[in-house]
Amino acid sequence: MGIRSGAQSANPASNTSPTNQMSRYLDAQQEALVSGTAATNLSDVERSRLMNESTRTNLAAQLWFRSAMMGIASGTGARMAVEIRALESLRAGRIKDAIRDLEEALDGDIIVLAEHLRAGQKGKLFKHTRQPLEALQWAKHYRLKFPHKSGNPATDDRVKYGLSYLDNE
Repeated sequence: MGIRSGAQSANPASNTSPTNQMSRYLDAQQEALVSGTAATNLSDVERSRLMNESTRTNLAAQLWFRSAMMGIASGTGARMAVEIRALESLRAGRIKDAIRDLEEALDGDIIVLAEHLRAGQKGKLFKHTRQPLEALQWAKHYRLKFPHKSGNPATDDRVKYGLSYLDNE
C-alpha cells in the first residue's frame, strides 16, 4: 500500500466551491502535514515519493507507518463495532442501549482526541487542522446539552480534562 498525497485529487473541482469541502480539508491537512518541516517546498508528487520510499527503506519510517496503520485499523474496527451494536439496539427498539453505547464511545473519542492534540502541541510534533478542534467543540456543546456520567469517576475526570483542552485554544 503506497502513500498518496491527499492533495492529489482526481476531482479537479475548484477549491472555492462551497460543495467541495473535502478538497479544502485535504489542502489544510497537507499544509498541516508539512508545517515546520523541510518538506514545505516539495511538490505533492515529490512528497508522496519521499514518503513511499521512506517506508520501504527507512526502519524508523516503516515502524511509524505500521504503528499508525495499526492504530487507524484498530480504531476503525472499534468504531464499527460500536456503530453495529447501536444500530442493532435501535432496530430492536432498545434506544437506551444504543445511547449508552454511543455515549461510551464519545467518552473514549474525547479522551483520545484531546490526548493526541496535547501531545502534538506539547512536542510541536504536528500542526492540527481545524476539524479536530471543531469535533471537540461539538462534543463539549453536546455534553453541556446532554450531561453524561459513565459510572466510572476516573473516566468522567478524563473526559472533563479532555474537554478542557478547548480552554487553552
